[in-house]
Amino acid sequence: MGDLLLDVAGNLYGTFGVGKNYNGGVGELSAGPHGWEENDLYDFCLHPRNGVCLDGSYPEYRLTWDTAGNLYGVTRQGGIDGYGVAYELKPTASGWKENVLYDFPTYIPGSSLTFDNSGNLYGTTFQEGPCDGTAYQLSPQGKSRWKRIILYPFCHAEQNGGAPVAPVTFDPRTGVLYGTASAGGDPVCQCGVIFKLSPGENGKWEYSVLHKFHGPDGLGPNGLTIDAKGNLYGTTAAGGAYGYGVAFEFTP
Repeated sequence: MGDLLLDVAGNLYGTFGVGKNYNGGVGELSAGPHGWEENDLYDFCLHPRNGVCLDGSYPEYRLTWDTAGNLYGVTRQGGIDGYGVAYELKPTASGWKENVLYDFPTYIPGSSLTFDNSGNLYGTTFQEGPCDGTAYQLSPQGKSRWKRIILYPFCHAEQNGGAPVAPVTFDPRTGVLYGTASAGGDPVCQCGVIFKLSPGENGKWEYSVLHKFHGPDGLGPNGLTIDAKGNLYGTTAAGGAYGYGVAFEFTP
């Protein structure tokens, strides 16, 4: 189950429940006269083909809105290769309909998706090939299919961080992406890093480490929140004065 997503009417959306086929589902929670009620929006793998859930199965992480009111997310299983899909859910007169945007091959998505100002999506994988994960971009190509571009492979985790398990954060003022890697960075602690991805020429992105956690200032950072001035806020899973994590502010 991922974090809940709020709409302007006060309804909550999330990836909760086992679904009608026990492969997960997306639901809505609405406040009614007798408390909160659940509305099942979409059930994964209702119509498997030769035992394969081509629409994905076991959705995780927080959902994401676009400006038209469609929902976006990822699953950790299913799809053509069995490693999950990126999907879109569109509200229609006959219910919510799913479009598979991308099938993940040989690696599993490690975070929810983030939009930029141009309609591209960004996310991370926890591990991929010989590297300790990637940061990637999904760009629409027409006919409901999207193309994936790897922005940065975390192949030097001990120095530059590895195992990114949180979504990236988009700065609408600059077009820069900020994120965290849960491991690597400090050669002794391997406590994780805060990183920055800056768009460059010819579609290339520049990766830089902004901060390496050392233990007393936190260990295992989670996702980031950005304010109007560009300051970043987050928490860590452990570390700090008592070993149970910290809440921090970071100014790039």
